Amino acid sequence: MQDWQQAGLLKPSVLKPLIATLQQNQVVKVMGQLSATDQSSLQNVLQDILYC
Repeated sequence: MQDWQQAGLLKPSVLKPLIATLQQNQVVKVMGQLSATDQSSLQNVLQDILYC
């Protein structure tokens, strides 16, 4: 992630290519929000994973 500080994270972070679903009541804390740049990067990674 390029904009980890803008996302509200405490340290530089990476996106893991792991897809999981959670029920809303399982979410304990929202850690931040991806910038438009990082959202685009995530979308590209997901497309690579899902449409190999």
